[in-house]
Amino acid sequence: MGAAAREVLFEDVVEEESMEREEKVRKNKKREFFVHVSLPSEKEIERIIVERKKMELLSKFASEGLLEE
Repeated sequence: MGAAAREVLFEDVVEEESMEREEKVRKNKKREFFVHVSLPSEKEIERIIVERKKMELLSKFASEGLLEE
């Protein structure tokens, strides 16, 4: 194999590696995203859970008259 052939093969390998690196960078950029939403506080979550449990218990054990009040 001549020097010119080795040079061409070397350039092909370098170009292929460069393309692979660029592809990895593009894939990583696609995965990176941020969502900016407000999250409820711990107290708020606790309040919601207590309210749901309360409603479950009321619907399970309370009479129709109490539920209407």
